[in-house]
Order: sequence, then C-alpha cells, then structure tokens
Amino acid sequence: FACTWLASPKLGLPDRPLTLAELADHPILAYSKDSVPQHRLLRQLADAGIEDPTTYNSNSLATIIRLAQDGIGVTPMPTVIVRQQLAAGTLVALDVSPAFPPLSFHAVYYDHPDNLISAVVAQIAQEVAHSFSLAQTDGASW
Repeated sequence: FACTWLASPKLGLPDRPLTLAELADHPILAYSKDSVPQHRLLRQLADAGIEDPTTYNSNSLATIIRLAQDGIGVTPMPTVIVRQQLAAGTLVALDVSPAFPPLSFHAVYYDHPDNLISAVVAQIAQEVAHSFSLAQTDGASW
C-alpha cells in the first residue's frame, strides 16, 4: 500500500516540497518499535543524516492518525487508510522527498486443524485486499 507523509493543517507546514530534515523538526508518529515500517523509517532518516529523531511509537494506526490530526506530529501512513481524513481536511498530504516506501501487510496465524477459522479469515482478507488493489488500479473507489 502506497504511503504518504501526513500532518494536521494545525502545524502550518508550507505547501511546497519538504525534506526529511524539515519533517524531523516535528515529532514523528511512528509504528511499533522493532517493526519493519519503524526500521524503514529510521533507516530513511539516518540516510538523510538525521540521528536520534523524536519519535512516538504506537502499534495502533488509529492512535497514530488521531495524534496526527491533533497536531502532535507528522506521520507516514498508507494513503488508503486516511482517505476520509484527507477529504475532510483534518490531515493534509505532504510532498516529501524521499517518499516513504509502500507497506505490505501480512496475516500470521497458527495453522492447525483445530483452528480453521484463522485460515479462512486470512484467505478472505487476502481476497478483499487483492480486489481492493485491482479496483484502485482501475480507478474505482470503495
């Protein structure tokens, strides 16, 4: 899923291309510690010469979105997850270079004959995600 750097309009960030260094002047609302997205974020910042940025981590995307809307900081987030906030203007997309890399989501479950529901739910989620991706490619909206 493609990602976009986001912020609340309350932060008053300029409407022009921004660098990672400019973003790092604000707290960065990030994913769970030791997660793949968190490691990617820290690598991107380190590659840009930004060491020890202020980050607030959460394993809840809803919490990160709410903190961003409240103007606590900036965040890279899958664009599809924040369509409503972007449409409502409670979050704005930032033009940042380099862009945050797309995210992949995985379903992990215990594969055991006594636990069939997990496999079925994972399969349904995969089918829905695939259909959604095709709809986005075709320009359809959900």
